[in-house]
Amino acid sequence: MAETIGDLYSELDVQTKVVVPSLAAAGYRDATRDIKISYQHPITAQQGRETRKIFADVVVHVNGRPVIVVDSKSPRQYLSDNDREQVISYARLLGDIAPYAALCNGHAWRVYDSISKQQLVRLPTYAEVKRKQEPHLSHGQRTSLVHQATRTLFSIESARELSRLMHRCHDVIRNLKGYDPTKAFDELSKILFAKMYEEREIDDGRRSENRFTTLVVERMRKDGVEIIQSLWRDTVKSDRYKEVFSDEDSQDEINLPPEAIDKIVAIIEDKSLGKTNLDVKGIAFEEFLSATYRGGGLGQYFTPREVVNFMVDLVSPRIGDKTIDPSCGSGGFLIRVYDTVREMIATSDLSDKEKKIRERELANTSLVGIDWEPRAARTCKMNMIIHGDGHAGVYQGNALDLSEIETKVKHRQKFYPNAPDIEEGAFDIVLTNPPFGAKDDQPNILRHSSLGRKSQKREVLLIERCIRLLRPGGRMAIVIPEGILSNKLDHRIREYIRVECAIRAVIRLPQDAFKMSEGAACTTILYVVKKDPSDHTTEQGDIFFARAEYVGISPSGSPIDQNDLPAIREQFQRFMRGKWDGIELKPTENDRMRIVRSQPPSGEDWLEPEVNRTSLLYDRLSFVIRSPKIVNRFSYTYNHPKYYQLMNVLDGMPVEVTSLQSLCEEGYPIRGKTPKQQSNDGIPILKVRNVTGNGISMKTDFAPDSETVREDCKRGMVRKGDLLITSTGEGTIGRVDSYLFDDAAIVDGHVTICRLREGINRQYVEEFLKSEYGQIQMLRHVLGSTGQTELLNHDIGALRIPMPAPEVQNAIVDDLKGARSRGEELSSGAKYLRDRSAAIIASARTRMISRLNGEDQENLDAPDPKLSPASESDGDDIPKRFRVYAEAWRGQTRHTSSLTKMITHPAYKAIIAMGTPALPLLLAELRDRPDHWLIALNRITGEDPALPGSSFTQAIEAWLDWGRRKGLLK
Repeated sequence: MAETIGDLYSELDVQTKVVVPSLAAAGYRDATRDIKISYQHPITAQQGRETRKIFADVVVHVNGRPVIVVDSKSPRQYLSDNDREQVISYARLLGDIAPYAALCNGHAWRVYDSISKQQLVRLPTYAEVKRKQEPHLSHGQRTSLVHQATRTLFSIESARELSRLMHRCHDVIRNLKGYDPTKAFDELSKILFAKMYEEREIDDGRRSENRFTTLVVERMRKDGVEIIQSLWRDTVKSDRYKEVFSDEDSQDEINLPPEAIDKIVAIIEDKSLGKTNLDVKGIAFEEFLSATYRGGGLGQYFTPREVVNFMVDLVSPRIGDKTIDPSCGSGGFLIRVYDTVREMIATSDLSDKEKKIRERELANTSLVGIDWEPRAARTCKMNMIIHGDGHAGVYQGNALDLSEIETKVKHRQKFYPNAPDIEEGAFDIVLTNPPFGAKDDQPNILRHSSLGRKSQKREVLLIERCIRLLRPGGRMAIVIPEGILSNKLDHRIREYIRVECAIRAVIRLPQDAFKMSEGAACTTILYVVKKDPSDHTTEQGDIFFARAEYVGISPSGSPIDQNDLPAIREQFQRFMRGKWDGIELKPTENDRMRIVRSQPPSGEDWLEPEVNRTSLLYDRLSFVIRSPKIVNRFSYTYNHPKYYQLMNVLDGMPVEVTSLQSLCEEGYPIRGKTPKQQSNDGIPILKVRNVTGNGISMKTDFAPDSETVREDCKRGMVRKGDLLITSTGEGTIGRVDSYLFDDAAIVDGHVTICRLREGINRQYVEEFLKSEYGQIQMLRHVLGSTGQTELLNHDIGALRIPMPAPEVQNAIVDDLKGARSRGEELSSGAKYLRDRSAAIIASARTRMISRLNGEDQENLDAPDPKLSPASESDGDDIPKRFRVYAEAWRGQTRHTSSLTKMITHPAYKAIIAMGTPALPLLLAELRDRPDHWLIALNRITGEDPALPGSSFTQAIEAWLDWGRRKGLLK
């Protein structure tokens, strides 16, 4: 890897500075042992009469056989699905199929198995390649892989061209009409399908003239006919598309002015969508959809492609499986399953006739989607048609309303007799990412649910519905709110899942995984297998847990290089193959786990996140619990190995370990109460933001100081010495501070009060709760999945605290105070060194400008002419002038953190220009009001009495000692 990404400017830089060294590190050095590396390796692809010669950037041969193909990309380019398909096609089109294909843009690698297309965690080493047996492929399978690769290579460039055309059309609408991306997408879709309808009419011999041309549009307009609008009306009435555009919004005309329609017709009239193969249209439409979602408006129907791919890999679809997504959105899961199974069919040993039967079955009867929102269902149908039909299995409706869905299925089957049924117990796979938050109270829905009462959360009802849809032995991967796995009120759905299914994997996602879709909930992918009484393999066994910090996209939906999901998938597959060798736990007694193996395999240690945005338990880790005793909660954080490690330490301590509640006065811990009224003055209201973990901040709101308020908020009144613990909010739960003020204050309902019994060492308890031993206990019991995450009083009271002898407690407190003081000094010293570094650079830049202006070296520190320097003749005015300059500097730089701006401020330069007469004043100021005067002292005297590595405090003391020795400071 190059030292910095700034060293990389081109694909050639990536190849020479990153790819070749990385290959060498993996054991591949050209012309050593049996290794040969070729560059710009020619590959020939032929489709019909057309032949193309392309060049793979790097091909590694071992024993004369290609093993790795690497495609170098620009360091400014993200690695896309198209890039993946392209490099895998390169690997398949070599004389012998290379088992690995890789992409690199200098700061990210993507490595794939070229047969299965699955992403791997890293480049295989030379030793691993030598051990790996060549995959057994029949002649038919090899031929199919080559055919697929050829078709893909010819499709990719065409897909890019079509995608560019679609984006041009999209921009025409947005620029002319000012539509948002969603509305622009709707109107462009109408025009595209009108064109596809017209092309089908011509191909089927029902029309001889193509009406989708600029000439016809202009000619018909002269006769008062808007022909594209007429085509659209014919499209929505046609047998082929009337079910796609059956919702009310689709029945409207194309809501665009004629000039916009004319421009779009001119852009795409020469492009035959009907004759464009499915791969091309599918790739282009998916890219177009993704870009539209990122533009806003459709995000609620979108699951990031990386998450979709991961979940599909979890359930491992097979030929013949029936799949349903009851919250299908734009159809991402269905399309991914379709592409995966179609690839399996194409590369199988089936006869050509059997392949066609299987492909037809896949498209027409194996895939079912439901969405209550008309636009989402319509988008999914369009997506399915573009990819090869299958839209007959997509229904607009409420998946929880069995009678509504049954009616819609029967209606659909009048037009499409083979349209799939939606019956419980009939599906092999459920894949879904349902919407969260809403509740259902409709009797016709609740009566079909064993979990429904007067009302119930839709996600709870949908989980039950999904499990009912599965056949025994069927697999489900579903995105659920984290609270489902932990909330006290959701214990019934957890029990239902536990009874009906075997839990195989719990994968915690980052909080912003779905931020693009206006969702910021904490979410988890739950993978289960429905139990089958006749199949013991579906019984509850071991569970795999993991957490991803990154999933390949930013909160805005833009691609990023970091993605933990491929590594998690590889680890999960190792677990499923019975080859797990990572962290492993086994239940014992009393809510404890024995840690069978405490470390991940060598080289796979997942550390804390680069930016620990949440907490100690939200790291990136994977672990397995053997033969778990699932009694209640089965979330990632609740079962985290770090908790059990710390509990084992506490259990083994030779001192009494007691609960926090036993250390408190009766009735505590207790949650505060938010006052009903606020005022500009009165009693301070302490909120989560006021409990900083480094002392209580009193910058807050107030409640009226009245008897009514005091009585109403009696339980929220704090007194000096109380411990306050923040109890709500993702990333803020668990902050601990002592309230040390004499004045009364009210704690709101998001903070918990712990009033310790007399004689309990408050400082010791506070320090323990702030340690990882206290924090991890709290974080393990956090409930909820959105901004409503909370820590219950019961769980706070149950926190376990060791209580050694009083002298030991005092020694711990003194030690931590000293460590904190030393830490603050080191932090100040680091800041001082950073400031000095910035000052040196700032001075050099000042001298650069001076030299460019032709100024003398001696005058480089001259102050701003507006601030005339003091002279010896007006010495009596120096104290006054110094105070004026100092106050001006302090007031005008109070809100800046830039040292450069501070030391180049005219008032600061004027003080420097005052020279040695200012030294006593500067030193006195430094003593009484420490600030950034060290640089001014250095510039005036040319000295620096502080030792290298001194902290800010030490540097101040060094200057003050210097001033005393010089007689400048009393």
